[in-house]
Amino acid sequence: MHVGETIHPKGCFTQLKYIAGQSLSEVERRLGYRTGRLAKGAYVVQASELPGINDFNLLAYSQIPADRFKTEGKYDLQKANAMFPGTSETKKLRQIVLSSWQQSGPDSLVKIIPVTPHSDRETYPSGSGVPQWELTVPLRCRVAAFVEPNQHVTVR
Repeated sequence: MHVGETIHPKGCFTQLKYIAGQSLSEVERRLGYRTGRLAKGAYVVQASELPGINDFNLLAYSQIPADRFKTEGKYDLQKANAMFPGTSETKKLRQIVLSSWQQSGPDSLVKIIPVTPHSDRETYPSGSGVPQWELTVPLRCRVAAFVEPNQHVTVR
């Protein structure tokens, strides 16, 4: 992977404003990665387009690991709705979320891709409460930055 390259990831995304200026160890804590997962560095991938209303799952905040929304490895709408009491109208909630996203700047969607790959035994601890969403379809993204160990997240 190289800075400037276009890739098409899916999975957990957040907004740039929640990680900008943070050290990688702080990003680990905020997003819910195990300690040391970002020790070799990480790529920051920024969405070049916005997903459609049915292209993402609501995951709440990082203090609730995404695995809690899944049954047998798949997103479970009943579990998700139980996490959002009083929001049975998922479409309205999705529209609110979509309206908060931008293609650039602090409200842009970003994904952290660790240099250390995911392991099948990987578990994710609770983070510190950063909003996150699971994109279910590949999204056109630009590799915006590589953050070296002991550096802070900066996207230009």
